[in-house]
Amino acid sequence: MKSLCGCRTKEKFEETLVELHKVLNARAKSWLQDQMPQRDKWGLAFDAGGLWYDVMTTNCSELFNKVFKGIRAVPVSGIVEYSFRKCNEYFVN
Repeated sequence: MKSLCGCRTKEKFEETLVELHKVLNARAKSWLQDQMPQRDKWGLAFDAGGLWYDVMTTNCSELFNKVFKGIRAVPVSGIVEYSFRKCNEYFVN
């Protein structure tokens, strides 16, 4: 299912869907069929706006690495204080 969600083309999506159907039981196939009308919300191949249902990155670690760049060597208490200040700063702005 994770591979299906990450397919970037409709052709690859269809190929992966066929492979997935080979290993699913009837109940899982029924559930998946019920999800197909909303595949633009979970299938990267069907994302129309380029944001994958308002998610701008598929890897949260990239975001955290950018925010905490340069503070990784600080003790945990310093990281907590830094993150509190940054959240407060974002909220105020």
